[in-house]
Amino acid sequence: MPMKLLARIIVFGLVASSWAYLTGLFTWLGLYLLFGTSRNSLFLFTSLVHLVFLPVPALLALAALAHRRSLWVGGGAAVLVWLALFGGLYNLPARTARAAGATIRAMTYNVEYRNTDVAAVAGTIRAADADVVGLQEVNPALAEDLEVVLAEEYPYQIHDPNVSVTGLSLLSRYPFEVVAAPDVFQGVWYGDPQLVEVEHPAGSVFVINAHFAHGHLEEDAGQIVQFVSGQQQPVVVLGDMNATDLADPYKQLVKGGLRDAWREAGWGYGSTFPATSFARRIRGVPVLVPSRLVRIDHVFHTAHFTPRAAERLPWDGRSDHLAVVAELSLSAE
Repeated sequence: MPMKLLARIIVFGLVASSWAYLTGLFTWLGLYLLFGTSRNSLFLFTSLVHLVFLPVPALLALAALAHRRSLWVGGGAAVLVWLALFGGLYNLPARTARAAGATIRAMTYNVEYRNTDVAAVAGTIRAADADVVGLQEVNPALAEDLEVVLAEEYPYQIHDPNVSVTGLSLLSRYPFEVVAAPDVFQGVWYGDPQLVEVEHPAGSVFVINAHFAHGHLEEDAGQIVQFVSGQQQPVVVLGDMNATDLADPYKQLVKGGLRDAWREAGWGYGSTFPATSFARRIRGVPVLVPSRLVRIDHVFHTAHFTPRAAERLPWDGRSDHLAVVAELSLSAE
């Protein structure tokens, strides 16, 4: 076969594949705009859609090499969609400039329910230098050890451990008053959310530590919004929301008056799960699941705060999540 003919066939195949890719991408976009993530298949695909944009640079390179103007248009449209969905995750330094006012460092950390390595967990918490820490999936052995090991740094602690994924703990450098969370948050959760009123030097701050339950994510988000909407004082929400920033539950929280510290002060996708790659059998076939696929661990706050910074902590070597810490500056009254 002549080389020129072979080259044309290859280019034709690549261009056809590119258009098939773009058709699939914009079909998803249309369905997402119409239905959000209300359908399970859309929820899963949307959670991973940032990865679907990875071929776009190669597509644009093909458009340039093959001199296909229409492919340039399709690829350019894909870039605009990416910018609309994810461009805000890449904050410029000016957006994260230091703000005046007292600060509070807030941390969320799903430790993985089988994890009893108190040294690894305590080390991550100390590295964060957080004022308040919300832990999810805390088992009884870990809770007992943390209470002792971190007693000096965090003299104020509440633990509601469990051998399953429903265990929760909240640690604070400042005194707090426990609010009866079951009376406030109804519905199904992975453990009743912990709600405390922290006596911060700059004033009282409500802190919520929650682990949203699959199948009830929107109900859980609605409960959080209902509480926040009735408060005049600052609120910080920590937790494993089991939803990315394109999912309907996330949008509920934002529309309800909460702001995402990572969106305002972080850099990049900020994916927190899984912390490391692992192998899993799907219908008998071994599949390697890569690390850091989705961002489902969040620090939310009300408009009383201006985020100074938001970062992921290094992997502790044991948990299947990465911890997230945000530094929040209280706005002057």
